[in-house]
Amino acid sequence: MKKNHPSKIDQKEVIYERCAGINVHKKMIMVCLRIGRKTQVREFGTLTCELHEMAA
Repeated sequence: MKKNHPSKIDQKEVIYERCAGINVHKKMIMVCLRIGRKTQVREFGTLTCELHEMAA
């Protein structure tokens, strides 16, 4: 019996190179940004000045 073994490493197709997520709570907002393999997570408050900082 012959088993099928791929000769090349299986690779996943990149659909989005950049993506972001946001989680809104009553007193804080968590923002996650992923570009390629690098991920950055930041926390912001809900005051107007903090929302402006997040949008910048």
